[in-house]
Parts: sequence; structure tokens; C-alpha cells
Amino acid sequence: MHGNTTTVETSAGKLKTRDFDSILSELKTCMAVHHKMGSKLGGLHFELTGENVTECTGGPEALVSNDLPHRYTTYCDPRLNYAQSMEIAFLLANHLSSVYRERCPWLTRGASPPPQRSFRVVAPKKEGPPTKKPKPDPTNGTPTKVAK
Repeated sequence: MHGNTTTVETSAGKLKTRDFDSILSELKTCMAVHHKMGSKLGGLHFELTGENVTECTGGPEALVSNDLPHRYTTYCDPRLNYAQSMEIAFLLANHLSSVYRERCPWLTRGASPPPQRSFRVVAPKKEGPPTKKPKPDPTNGTPTKVAK
């Protein structure tokens, strides 16, 4: 998400922003590449806040560049606002649930689960208390008896 900022001219001057659709496109492309390669995405990082800021355009509120000055509060990078963050989260959840339904059909209603894999746990052998090794006799190097 860090490489997709743009600068737009607004009534308050130039502001750095991100476009919601570009972020979503980047996420979809990333997921598609991982799916094609058979790899798993280890995590995601989004610049976001739970506040109702106007720092990124697009999303469910259809913000445009003229909306940015209304609540542009960042001192650094533009963040997704609450509605945009939730939209990304729900879109991602829907995508992942469809992937899991495809890969794990037993998760859907009416399908039978795969056979249970069984394994046997083997308890470690019980041994007596640890024995003390005889120490060599300092005079001739032969082991001496250890008192119990």
C-alpha cells in the first residue's frame, strides 16, 4: 500500500492521497499471484484509522479529491477511514471464505468432512532415577565406587 500515493490539487492546495480502487486492485493482484503460485500470503498492512477522515478517495462513501480537505488530518501518509477499512475487511473476508469453500468443500453444509487422520501417541519409557557416573580416582585414573 505504500507505493500507491498520488498528489492531487484541491481547494486547500496539494494533498497526498490514495485511491481506494487502486488499493483494492493491488490486494486482488497480490491474492491472485499467491493463488497461482500455490503460496500463502503471510500478512497485510494497511494505513488506516477508525476515525472519519477524508484522506483517501473512493470507497463506499465515493470520496473525491474535493472532499479531501474536509477532514484531512494526517501529518504523514494518507489513511483509509473507518468505512473504507471495513469495506476492505469485508471484501477480503468474502474472498477468503470463497477460497476456503473451494479448497475445503467439507466446510459447506451437507458435505461430509474428510476422514479423520489418526496417530498414536507413544509415552516415553519410564526409567529409574538418573545414576551418578563414577568419578575417576585422582591417583590412578580408575573409576571409584559411588555411594548410593
